[in-house]
Amino acid sequence: MGVVAPVTTWRAECLETGRIPETIAGAVHHARSGSPGVAYLEIAEDVLSAEAATGDDEQPIGYAEPSRSQPADEHLAQAVALLAGARRPAVLAGSGAFFSEAAEALARFAERTGIPVITTSAARGLLPDHHPISTGSLVHGGVNLASADVSLVLGSRLNANLVYGGLPLFSPEQQVIQVDVRPEHTGGSRRPALALTGDVAATLDALTAAWDAPATRFSEWLADARKAAAASLAGWREDGDAPASGINPGRLAREAVPKARGIVRGLSPLSATEGGLDGALRRLARDATRLYDITCRFAGRMEGAPISDSVATHLYYIAQEAVS
Repeated sequence: MGVVAPVTTWRAECLETGRIPETIAGAVHHARSGSPGVAYLEIAEDVLSAEAATGDDEQPIGYAEPSRSQPADEHLAQAVALLAGARRPAVLAGSGAFFSEAAEALARFAERTGIPVITTSAARGLLPDHHPISTGSLVHGGVNLASADVSLVLGSRLNANLVYGGLPLFSPEQQVIQVDVRPEHTGGSRRPALALTGDVAATLDALTAAWDAPATRFSEWLADARKAAAASLAGWREDGDAPASGINPGRLAREAVPKARGIVRGLSPLSATEGGLDGALRRLARDATRLYDITCRFAGRMEGAPISDSVATHLYYIAQEAVS
């Protein structure tokens, strides 16, 4: 168990055949509930191959569908006061917002408050880049996070991906409001000004309901933030025209996006009604292979040129831009 501990959120060993259904239910529950992650269940071969007695008086096993929790009203009021009193507030949506399926709640909050929204790679698509309140990905919208005096971090730990809550993304003077379904995921390398424990979608809806400032309060700041993100994106695209040794990653991405977009538009929807979960997973694997194949063909077209980490990074954004 110690070997898998660093890469799992839950782990267990089943030593009784009769408890296999119970432990499998526990593994699935922990893998998809709260802050989802990897669940590891170990069942020995002799336990798995043995038979267990069953009876008519067995009690039901499993877990009830968890309710969506939200922070206490007093903490919500503090968050609203901090955001409404800011000059340059910003929202950063992370993986917790994705797992909370907070797309609609995030859009409602953004449109009600007018606060610029930035998305990490794990939350891409929750608020489309073309939405009037969006400033795009952290790659380009991050410049606005660095300029913010108050930030609302939704479901992201202040780890290495966010430079541990420090420069260049977070200034020492910035007041950070961190939202996470698990309280142990807040703070750490940087202590937030306010930690809200709750489901991201439920918390956003509660903040939206409590907001009483006009939606135009931050119009000037929003316009500046969108200009800054657009300038960053324009500079990134200009890099694609610069001389490069081997493959120019920006130019490769620009050429591959139209092809990738054509493939993405032809992908079959992941509908559970078509072959159940197994069928959905098979279609996902097939469609992902097609998208991977087209990017490899573009890269392989320039034989002899090494594929650097920079190229890999740009290829990663092909899929994101293709579905935008």
